[in-house]
Amino acid sequence: MMTGTFEWDGWHEAANVRQHGVAFDDAQWAFFDTRRVLVADGAHTDQEPRCFCLGRVGGLVLTVRFYYVEGRITLLSAGYWKKGRHFYEAQNGLVR
Repeated sequence: MMTGTFEWDGWHEAANVRQHGVAFDDAQWAFFDTRRVLVADGAHTDQEPRCFCLGRVGGLVLTVRFYYVEGRITLLSAGYWKKGRHFYEAQNGLVR
């Protein structure tokens, strides 16, 4: 597992809660799912490479967008999206 501390911007978290109903305090638990899937976000290639963590939190698969620099995992957005759930299930052999 990637190690480090979690951090996020309060403004981004408030916007995420309004839009997707997920607090970043809860989103960080996706990283502790032993079946989590980490995927590079090919749409964003700026200074810090962004990634997705797909992990089960509270019985549902949560998609968390983040970047990782020098031991810091910076959370950018999180939500329970079908596309992430389908990819997680396929990667873990859970497809129905």
